[in-house]
Amino acid sequence: MVYFKVAVIFALALIVASGGGDSPGAGVFLALLGCLTAFVFWLWRREIDLVARLLAVASKSLQDNPHVVTAIVGVKLALLTLTVPTFAFVSAAYRNGRVVRDPDAVLQSGKDTCLDENGDVAPCCVWETDDWASAYVAMTSLFWLWTVMLAFEVRMFTVAGVTAQWYFAPPGVRAFAGTTIGTMKNALGPSFGSLALGSLVLTAVHVAREINQNVRRNARENGGGALQILACLVTACMDCVYAVIQHVTKYATIQCAVTGAAFCDAAAAVSRMLTENFLNAYAVWWLPGTLLSAAAFVFAAAYGTCVGVAGYVAWNGADGHENAGGESVILGFVSFCLALVAVNFCVTVLLDVVDCVFVCYVMDLDRQRNSRPEVHEIYEEVKAKTAKAAPAVGGSGGSGGSGGFGGAVVQGPGGNVAYGNRRGADDNL
Repeated sequence: MVYFKVAVIFALALIVASGGGDSPGAGVFLALLGCLTAFVFWLWRREIDLVARLLAVASKSLQDNPHVVTAIVGVKLALLTLTVPTFAFVSAAYRNGRVVRDPDAVLQSGKDTCLDENGDVAPCCVWETDDWASAYVAMTSLFWLWTVMLAFEVRMFTVAGVTAQWYFAPPGVRAFAGTTIGTMKNALGPSFGSLALGSLVLTAVHVAREINQNVRRNARENGGGALQILACLVTACMDCVYAVIQHVTKYATIQCAVTGAAFCDAAAAVSRMLTENFLNAYAVWWLPGTLLSAAAFVFAAAYGTCVGVAGYVAWNGADGHENAGGESVILGFVSFCLALVAVNFCVTVLLDVVDCVFVCYVMDLDRQRNSRPEVHEIYEEVKAKTAKAAPAVGGSGGSGGSGGFGGAVVQGPGGNVAYGNRRGADDNL
């Protein structure tokens, strides 16, 4: 993936440079960008290798449960099916009203035109929406936003439930038929209330963020320097609070899917486990998402460029295509957008699986178990890589070795593998 990204940048630089003499600077810029990207990847080669191993482990869950993607696509289609009539109802609500005289317009004597306060020609009448329509639109917008967040929660719950069944399955088991359907039934059945509550929390966070942005925008446009600084500080602090709430909500949803607990109980339990098992260190490890997002953009750009060039070659000089260059640019841009949406969808699902595997790993640590040794090995290296950036806090998060328990991995009489307790027998009395 890394070599592909660097190769694509150099290929784009070559295409732009050889396309004509009008833009040699763009080709040089892309070439320098490719050199800089290659140098950065060389500096981070060990971390990138670790990310590749982590994503490879997470992708095994998707390989064993391919219908997770089908279920997520179904959720998105259901959301789209609900969105279309919702906006149709909002549009119909705005058409309920009457034509009234514009109070700011002044009718010119002897003429059928009106002027505004600046003396410019303005319409004499305006459309006034009924009072109930504004309230209806506001409530419908909140309902739609809540529904969107609920769809996101159902997606996360489905991925988490299937991933947990894969993670805790006995060694050698690869048949997971029916797990996706069973998880969807749990999401829309016993756990629907928890998902509705989680989506309500996310909706409140989204609305609060919009209010923050409006306050900051108003302070920038109408306030003085002190007010702008105060608004900037307040919104920055609140954005941090909102990010923490979203973070905990996501992991609480995963905990709900794994254990079937209620949302509040799951949030308390997962917060305790993550605090004791290097939550800070894992949270600052931005590399997987950054690499995948950059790879998605580069892949989509390469795909759009190839489609655009192919269209130009096919249409140049052909009948019915007088502006082959412009048409090929439009085709390439549309192809880029479609490819970016498709690849970002796959990236989002894969990152959700990574988060779910992490929560399952933390549950292993909390119970002193080792269900997936390959996952434990990778996350121990992640912990070591990120410990300097954000050292873990808590009773067991700062220890090295066996994931915070410090004891050796031992095998019991029954063949089960677990961590030895370094704290001594007195702690268990």
